[in-house]
Amino acid sequence: MDFIRQVLSDQDGANLNDDSLDKIYAQIQLETKGGWIEPPSYRVLVISDWHLDLEYHVGSTINDCNHTLCCRKSSGMALNIELGARKYGELA
Repeated sequence: MDFIRQVLSDQDGANLNDDSLDKIYAQIQLETKGGWIEPPSYRVLVISDWHLDLEYHVGSTINDCNHTLCCRKSSGMALNIELGARKYGELA
């Protein structure tokens, strides 16, 4: 970060354009021997607001049902299987 500040400290912000930025990047690449410092990467699994419904039924009616709890056998089966509740849940 200090290196970037040093490179940019000589620049007039009003006069920065594509050519001047290309020169800055070329200078940085030259001075770092072409090596960019990669930030560490992380793998993150986010599970949020999930609900387990033991009576959930694949293929049951969604959206048009008048039940408080949808996607159950008691909701009825969808006329078209592609419009029914999917295997891994629905936003009802």
